[in-house]
Amino acid sequence: MDVTDLDHLGIIAGIIDQMGLEERVNDCLGTHPQQIVSPGQGLKGMILNGLGFVSAPLYLYEEFFIGKATEHLLGEGIAPEHLNDDYLGRLLDKVWDYGLSALYSRIALDAYRTFALTTRCYHYDSSSFSVHGEYDSETPEVGCIEITQGYSKDHRPDLKQFIVELMCSNDGGVPLALTVSSGNQSDKAVFGERVTAFAQQWNLDGILVADSALYSAANLAQMGDLHWMTRVPLTLAEAQALVSDLPAEVFEASERDGYRLACVCSTYGGVKQLWVVVENKARVGSDRRQIERQVEKHQQQAETQLRRQGDCKLVCVRGQNRI
Repeated sequence: MDVTDLDHLGIIAGIIDQMGLEERVNDCLGTHPQQIVSPGQGLKGMILNGLGFVSAPLYLYEEFFIGKATEHLLGEGIAPEHLNDDYLGRLLDKVWDYGLSALYSRIALDAYRTFALTTRCYHYDSSSFSVHGEYDSETPEVGCIEITQGYSKDHRPDLKQFIVELMCSNDGGVPLALTVSSGNQSDKAVFGERVTAFAQQWNLDGILVADSALYSAANLAQMGDLHWMTRVPLTLAEAQALVSDLPAEVFEASERDGYRLACVCSTYGGVKQLWVVVENKARVGSDRRQIERQVEKHQQQAETQLRRQGDCKLVCVRGQNRI
């Protein structure tokens, strides 16, 4: 009798089978009758490795599956030695030739339909991933991202990085679209294009939620009739004037204690939109106290300087002025 482990990998494999990942990957990448492990099974093995308690690099995949119920998880006749680095390297080449983002979107769409996710709203953002080691960023291959220094969201500006963008559903936070980009990419320059492409693929009918990088005249024009919600950056002169000059009587109490709201129509970028100004009573009180402390500090400094000037006397010695 042979005893093998499933651990939590059996649950993961069951979800993968339920969403039809193997069939979708095989349909996209193609199969060969002489293959022992199909592309779908190989990608499933990579997912199991990545979500294992201890993952392993490509050259150690065989060791990762030793002692595990490999046939039960991946398919009849599949042994750990079949998942060697040569096979996995060829599989990754196939994924690259097909297109990582395109393949991911096809798989995510199947999961979206299988689990009947709601389409009320979507969340879009990017994150930087820092890497160690040397990368030749001067002569990148055509079509490849550039691993280089840029704005580091994990506060490591000394390291080179790449960017990962995700579009997630509000229902469960399921990632629906993925894009890997160069480390020096500007979110504001690409967010409009990415959102528009996603809307065309998914027939986007919900509300898109993103940070202020989405808000620019070019992006708003590019998104057309899509429904979106984001924060207006206070770097805009129009926004600065609004929060500075808005009278107190236009604010109304919100359902949440300590907050008041004021709604103002805007046509920034040629797009009709509604701006909502949020006032936080606690924050207003904190800001007021901070301003009062600054005023008191400057007043004390001015009084000290005035006293010093009052103590000074002008004395004339042989035609030379001395303090």
